[in-house]
Amino acid sequence: EDNTSEVVRGFHDERLVYLPDRHMGNAATRNRAVAASAGEVLLFLDDDLVIAPGLVKQHCSAHRQADNLVARGPVVWVDRLSLPEGYKVKFTDIPCAFFSINVSLRRKVFDQVGGFDENFTGYGWEDLELGHRLRSSGCRALVLKNAPVFHYYTPPQPEDISQRLESACHRATAQGRSAAYFYHKHPHWRVALSTRLNPVNMFVDRVLSAGNWCEALCRRVLSGDAVWQRPSLAGQALRLVSDRCYFAAAREALAGYVSASVKKDDFIR
Repeated sequence: EDNTSEVVRGFHDERLVYLPDRHMGNAATRNRAVAASAGEVLLFLDDDLVIAPGLVKQHCSAHRQADNLVARGPVVWVDRLSLPEGYKVKFTDIPCAFFSINVSLRRKVFDQVGGFDENFTGYGWEDLELGHRLRSSGCRALVLKNAPVFHYYTPPQPEDISQRLESACHRATAQGRSAAYFYHKHPHWRVALSTRLNPVNMFVDRVLSAGNWCEALCRRVLSGDAVWQRPSLAGQALRLVSDRCYFAAAREALAGYVSASVKKDDFIR
C-alpha cells in the first residue's frame, strides 16, 4: 500500500478514477480500467513513465483517420524521472509490437476482439497476445514518432545484485509460463519468434543450460568488481541468468499442455 489514492484526490479532477489494485494480474486489471472508463479512445500507459507534452492530443487525433488503427508511440528508456532536453527519437525507440505502454485504439475495436485475455494471470505477454488478435482482425498500426514516453529504470548496482537476481528470475519464471500459454493459444510462427519458443532459441538455451555452466559463470562475473565498470555488461549477465529461468518455466508449462490440433513436440524440442 502507498499514498496513491491521496495523490489522485489531490488533483481535484472528477475525470480521474482511481481503482485500488486487487492483484488480479495485468490483463484483468486493464480490463477493469477499461470498463470504468467512458471515452471512445483507449490509451494505455504505465506507472513509471514521464509523458511528453501533447501526447494525449496526438493519440486522439490519430484515431480520426480511421476506426481500425492501433497507434503507438516511442518508448525511451531513461534513468531519471525527468524529460530529457532536446532528445531526438531513434528508430530503436519505436516498439515493433503491441506493448501496453504508449499505445491506443478505439474502444469498439478493443471490445470486438474481446479485450485482454484474463487467463494471463502472471507477468508478461498479455499485451502482445491482444496485439496478435488485433492484427488478425485487420487492424493496422500507426507510429506516432512525435509522441514519446520516457520509461524510468534503475541500472543494476553491485550492492543490490542479489536482490536483482532473485527478482529477475522470479519475473522471468512467470513470463516463461505466460509465453507457453501464448504459444499454446496461438501456435503461429510470429508467436514462436516473439516468445523465442522456437527450435533455434530452444537449442541455444539447451547449450547454455547444460551443466549450469552459463549461470555459474554469470554469477561469478557479477560478484566481481571489474564488470561494474561496464554497466551494460552487468545487464547482459543478469539477462543470461534470468533467461535460463524463463526457458525452464516455459518448457515445464508447455509439457503440461495437451493439444489435439497441434503437436507441439514436432515443433519445439
